[in-house]
Amino acid sequence: AVDSILVALSMYRDMTPSRKDELQRAKMRTGADPAMLEYLYPKQSGGDVQPGSNAWVLGGKRTASGKPLLANDPHLEFGMPSTWYMVHMQAPSLNVSGSTLPGAPSVIIGHNDRIAWGMTNLHFDVQDLYTEKFNAQSGQYLFQGKVEQARLERELIRVKGEKPVEFANWVTRHGPVWSSDGGQVLTLRWVGAEPGIFRFPMVDLNMARNWQEFRAAVSRFLCAGAEFCVCRCEWKYRLPGSGKVSDSHFVRGRFAGGWQHRRERMEWLHSV
Repeated sequence: AVDSILVALSMYRDMTPSRKDELQRAKMRTGADPAMLEYLYPKQSGGDVQPGSNAWVLGGKRTASGKPLLANDPHLEFGMPSTWYMVHMQAPSLNVSGSTLPGAPSVIIGHNDRIAWGMTNLHFDVQDLYTEKFNAQSGQYLFQGKVEQARLERELIRVKGEKPVEFANWVTRHGPVWSSDGGQVLTLRWVGAEPGIFRFPMVDLNMARNWQEFRAAVSRFLCAGAEFCVCRCEWKYRLPGSGKVSDSHFVRGRFAGGWQHRRERMEWLHSV
């Protein structure tokens, strides 16, 4: 179960790389033309058109068979071995085929006896970087005029033929210390790490037989904003979106001061 959770979190992490845009914009702000910078990295409203994967659905009136057709082309980073592998899973009340991830106990993209579905990434900006007034030796940092103590997390990384290597990292109220380059300490806040956000609704999705069951499962897919395309023999098609994005995530490349009372609240603007 732990491995399956880590696999899902790794996928969510790959689907939410907005921290990279924030870092790139922050670097470009020094000496860059403000108008050009705003053109390349405009403020986000939450309803903007975003780049992503491809998905197509045709209603039965447009196909030779009279049945709907669905195609999905998810764009992911190259990996070796491949990110996806094909499976066919059968159990009582379950007959599902499609593509899944190593370690995931379900099909991620595929079809069962009644419905077929695909998904694309909506590229929601769901990460914030904070600059911190942080003491790397003691783990103490400033927040709203008071000193707080970060939590030290230690992980042992197994190395074949060698002794395990210990990795230690401080975690603040905003998230883990992600970078400390040039004397600037940055912490990373990610929607996927917020309490109650991580869920894995794919098993329910695999067993869905109608629109209501499908919608109920998709509504629990929150870590990474995604658009699901779905069709059923009796339907044409529907394209629901799912995910959560905070109202604090619309200005890219502007790090919040971790010691200030800014961008602390996460009021969800999207959850469908």
